[in-house]
Amino acid sequence: MPRNTEGETLTHLRNSVAEARAAEASPNCDWCRSHITAYRIIGEDLVRIAELGEDVGRGEITAFARRVGEVAERLGALGALGRIVHRVKGLG
Repeated sequence: MPRNTEGETLTHLRNSVAEARAAEASPNCDWCRSHITAYRIIGEDLVRIAELGEDVGRGEITAFARRVGEVAERLGALGALGRIVHRVKGLG
């Protein structure tokens, strides 16, 4: 992620989640939709963590790590998480 202020980073994360929601609503194959949904879930979690800032606790981080694991398991591999970004951004 580019080096910027916390506010810019949070805006970037929120915009990414909005893009994922829009892509989810588009007609896609089931494989693509599952990856887009996974990207959205992780993005929403990152937004929540960023909004908490200094107040983020171990519980939030543990829950986030658990959801990342669930998403990776659902997609079949951790490497698939990288492909999510490329698909949503139109790079792959």
